[in-house]
Amino acid sequence: MSIRQYLIEANSPLEMSRFADFSSQLKKQYKTLDGYAFDFNSKDVSAIKFYYKIYTKDNKFDNNFFRWFLQNDMFYYAFKGYYNPLFSEVSHRGLTGINFAIKNNIKSKQIIKSIYFRTSNTSSLVINSDGVNTWTNNYYYIYNSIIIKLINKLFKLNMPKHQEAIELSIRRRTVHASIFPRFNRASLDLEQSKKYCSNLMPGMIIDNSLPAQNIPLTIHCHDMNSSFITKGYTSNNEMQKIYFGCFDWKKSIFKN
Repeated sequence: MSIRQYLIEANSPLEMSRFADFSSQLKKQYKTLDGYAFDFNSKDVSAIKFYYKIYTKDNKFDNNFFRWFLQNDMFYYAFKGYYNPLFSEVSHRGLTGINFAIKNNIKSKQIIKSIYFRTSNTSSLVINSDGVNTWTNNYYYIYNSIIIKLINKLFKLNMPKHQEAIELSIRRRTVHASIFPRFNRASLDLEQSKKYCSNLMPGMIIDNSLPAQNIPLTIHCHDMNSSFITKGYTSNNEMQKIYFGCFDWKKSIFKN
């Protein structure tokens, strides 16, 4: 089934579909990439995330998408207060672009909107809102392979062997680490980036994977514009994450 069909089957809130509907508008107005991610455990998918990665130096953010996404006043003012256009400069290391995401917890139906942006080559800030509360957390980018191996062992992340960096965060006493591919982000060469991530896929989806991974993989195979990006892991291997995206400025992962 496609990602749109899965939203119906999972009885996801309409905000998820609404978010995906903005893809054409954003891609016409900005350099925009889109994608989706899944949290899953040994039995089932527990959450779905949709995201846009927007490359712009414009800090007006005045169109239908931004007005809808930032309609909560505290969320809007937190973003305007923390964000600096200098953060959007493309770097070969760390997070690139301004990242807008919406996440649906399938069991609780809770929706969380998030904005991610780089604050340095080794860190990024995330602003979150559930419609009532607004809060922040930080992600850190670690490139030292020895430190990565120690983190993997210490927190029992169950990551497979790899030569990439990691994106690390701690939320609700759980360590989250996503493998952060080392392709050249400054070049914005989408074909090169797509090929790099595709080459990582076999080792990541076979080694140490939880059984419910088959659900997002089936959706990925159905969606024509979906390409593998990376995987994420949590302490004690409680759950894993898998990320897909569309490496194209015009096409969308949300449309076949």
